[in-house]
Amino acid sequence: MICENCGCDYARSRPACPECGTPAPGYEKWATDGEWTPPAPVEGGEMAPVLASWRTSVGWSIAGLLVGSYLVGFVCMAAAALPAAGLTAILLGAGAPLAQASPLVQFALCLGLLTGVLQYAVMIVYAALFYPSYFADRPRLRSSAAISFANCAFGGLVFGLLWNSNLTKRAKGVSAKVYTALYAVCLALFIVLTPVALYFGNAHPQEFLRVWSQAYPEMADLGARPDAPSPGRSDASADGRDADAPEASAPEADPAAADLAAARNAAAEAIAALPDNLTCVTETEVAVDGQSQATAHVEVLRDGRDAVLYVETDGNEDDAMLTFFQGDENMVFQGNRFVSKGEGGLPEDSAGSERALALIDLAEEAYVYDHEEGITEYVLVVEGSALPPDVRFDGVGSVDYVGLHCYLDADGVLTELYTEVSGATPSAEGGEPVVLSADAWYSDLGVTEVPPMPEGY
Repeated sequence: MICENCGCDYARSRPACPECGTPAPGYEKWATDGEWTPPAPVEGGEMAPVLASWRTSVGWSIAGLLVGSYLVGFVCMAAAALPAAGLTAILLGAGAPLAQASPLVQFALCLGLLTGVLQYAVMIVYAALFYPSYFADRPRLRSSAAISFANCAFGGLVFGLLWNSNLTKRAKGVSAKVYTALYAVCLALFIVLTPVALYFGNAHPQEFLRVWSQAYPEMADLGARPDAPSPGRSDASADGRDADAPEASAPEADPAAADLAAARNAAAEAIAALPDNLTCVTETEVAVDGQSQATAHVEVLRDGRDAVLYVETDGNEDDAMLTFFQGDENMVFQGNRFVSKGEGGLPEDSAGSERALALIDLAEEAYVYDHEEGITEYVLVVEGSALPPDVRFDGVGSVDYVGLHCYLDADGVLTELYTEVSGATPSAEGGEPVVLSADAWYSDLGVTEVPPMPEGY
C-alpha cells in the first residue's frame, strides 16, 4: 500500500503508515468485517515485513517436503563434482589410490563425502541466517510461498513444519538454534571422518572394501574388482553368466573366511583340476596413475597339444596375432598376413595356472564371499613383501599386494580367475601407481573343436 501523505510503500496489514503515521484508508472497515485480525506488533512495536503479510502456503510446503530436499541434495552434488574430481586426482597423483579401487569408484566416494559436507553446511547457513531474518526488518526472502517451500526443503518434516508454525504464531522460538547445533555436529563428524576414511582405505584396502561392500552391496562388485574390463563379458564368459545378471549379494561372514588353509585348499584343488581340453578367455588391462595404458584380449582354445591362441591388443583387430599350435609346431598370423612358421608347442601354463598356484601358497589373508547362482568367491591376498624375486609382473616394479579372486560354481569347478596386482611402475623411485588386472574365464570345450593348422605356408 502507498501512503497518500509521504509515499511510503508498506504492507496493507499495517493500520497506519510507519513513516508518518497516516491511518491506512479502509483499515477499520477491513478489520471490523472479521476477514482479518491485525497481529500483535513484535519487537519495538514494529511488525516485521514477513510477519505482517505471512500466510503459510500449503501447496509450496508440500512441494518442499516432496522434492525440496532432493533438489538441495542435487545442487550440492553438482557443486561438489569439481572439488571431488580434484580430490580424486590429488589422491591418485600422491600415489594413494583409495583401496586400490578404480578411479570411477574413488570419484564416487569422494563426491559422496564432499556432497555431505556441503549439504550440512548449507543447512546450517539456512537455519542460522535465513530463518531468523524473517522476524527482522530485512528478511532474506519475502514471499510466503518461497519461505514455505524453503522451510520444508531445508528443515524437513519436523523443523520445516515447525518453522512455518512459528511464523504463523509470530514466535521465533529456539528450534533454529537446536537445528544449527545438530547439523554443526554432523558437519564436524564429516570433516573429521573424511580424512580418516581416506587413510584407512589406503592403508587397509581389503578390510575397507569388505566393510564398504557390506554397507553398499550394489557397489561391492565394482569396488572389490577395480579395472575389471566389462565390454564383451557376456560373450566371453564361458560359464554362461550374463553381464546384466543381478549383482552379487552382500558378502556375509563365513566361517571358512577365517580359515586360510580351507580357502587355499579350495582354490588350489579347483585350479589343479582344470582339464587339458580347455577354453580360456583372458582380458588384461594395465592402468598407470589411473589412466589405462594397455589392454589385451587373449583367447586360448586347447585340446591336448593342439591349440589356437588369439591375442588382440588395445582392441585393434587388424593387428591381432593368431597362432596355431599342432604338436611341436606353430604358425603365426598377424591379421590376415602370414608371419612365420616354426617349432615349439603351446606353453604348458598358457592359462596361468602355475602362477596362480604359486600365489595361493604365498597368501596370508583369505576372504570368502557367497554370490548368487551358487558361485563362491575365494579371495587370497599376497603382500608384495612376500613375493620371491623370481615372481615378476610386466609393467609393475614394486608390488604392494596381489589379490587372487577364484570363482567356483556349486560343484567346486573353477569358472573364473581374476588377478589384481597393485604397485608402482618400475621406472624410478616412488613410481606412479599402477594396477594390472587380468580376468580369465574357463569352460570345457564341449562341442567346440580346435581349428587345424592352415596348409600351404
